[in-house]
Parts: sequence; structure tokens; C-alpha cells
Amino acid sequence: MISVGIEQKSGTLTRRVTVSAPSIERAVEMAASQAGADSARVLFPIDAEVFFTPASKEGIAYELMSPEDFEAACKANLPGACEA
Repeated sequence: MISVGIEQKSGTLTRRVTVSAPSIERAVEMAASQAGADSARVLFPIDAEVFFTPASKEGIAYELMSPEDFEAACKANLPGACEA
């Protein structure tokens, strides 16, 4: 399992999330297929400390978001956004 920073776009809202998945390809797929996401891309450079940090399960973490982005994601009812 790896963790990678992903930039998600949903309309005018752009947010950065950390996705844990078995591969980078799966991480991008998860972020792009999330309800409300128009597109997703890997953030470069990849942070080795985040990438190799053991993750217990596959999923999306929202800790890279600014407070304003976090509030906008919650208001938009994006899945998991208000759980960060």
C-alpha cells in the first residue's frame, strides 16, 4: 500500500488530498471516480515520507486541504470530506 498526494478538481473547487491505495494508478482512479470530482492528477514531486508511510487501508485523507477548501468540500457534501 502506498500513499500519494492527489489534486482533485470539481467545478471551480480544487483540493489536495492524500490517497492510500495499492498503486499510484489506483489512487488516481479513486480520486477521479469520487462523487463530485471532475478530474484528478498526482502532485509532483512525490513526497517519499508520505509515499512509503504504511497505510492500513485504501482510502482518501483530506489533511492537505486548506481550511477554506475543507469548508467548501463539506458544504458540497463530498464523501469523506467532513471526516478529516
